[in-house]
Amino acid sequence: MKRLSPLLVVLCLAACATHEEPLTIMSDTSVQLKYDGTHQFNLNKGNSTVAANEIVWQSSDNKVGTIDKNGLFEGRKIGKTEVTASTQNGSFKAEVEILPYYTTYVEPVLDFYKTRQAIKALERRELTSEDGQTMIYHIGNTKALSVIYIFEKDQMIGCGVFFNNKSLKPEVNTFLRERYPESITRGDYPGYLADTENFTALIKEESGLAVTYVPIGGKGRVTDDAQFRKVMGIMTSKAAEQQLH
Repeated sequence: MKRLSPLLVVLCLAACATHEEPLTIMSDTSVQLKYDGTHQFNLNKGNSTVAANEIVWQSSDNKVGTIDKNGLFEGRKIGKTEVTASTQNGSFKAEVEILPYYTTYVEPVLDFYKTRQAIKALERRELTSEDGQTMIYHIGNTKALSVIYIFEKDQMIGCGVFFNNKSLKPEVNTFLRERYPESITRGDYPGYLADTENFTALIKEESGLAVTYVPIGGKGRVTDDAQFRKVMGIMTSKAAEQQLH
């Protein structure tokens, strides 16, 4: 029986090595964007890009962001999602985080129809005033002045945030947009609808800039028109009391 020389063995091994299947990898495995940002994902196999028709792209949370058949990711709102590229050779994943432009204020406790005591137990700011219909908490940063909760029959039917200056409206609008992407108008008030569809955040400017959070019923409608008018009226009167400008 003939034996291969060491040189032939080395040449055979080298030849085999050159035919190894190249690795497939995701172009990026961790990406940070803003809500209005985009990012192009690719699958790379060695020095080549895998064709789009060989990949199925998916986002684990389409409310945070979506990805099209060509691997283009579009942000939607603040949060995290996982992008998956599925091929015949396996699945490849990447994490996408949508970061805020603004952290202007900590939002109120948005547990509508909770009792006054339940809201007090959850709220961590300083209570500055309280009457039969409202509780007001101090925020005290350079932009947001205070948080108000509005009650009817000991149930929280609305809440809001007062700001120091109307010039903050563009920032406040972006703050809401990057958290609640669906725009909505209620009466004369523009605002945004929560993805949970249980409340809206409306921007109002009478007597000063404020955001009012109100619960809604089905199909984007406020459950009770009289209740809505009551909440908006109290917001206006309390803004005037605080002499916002």
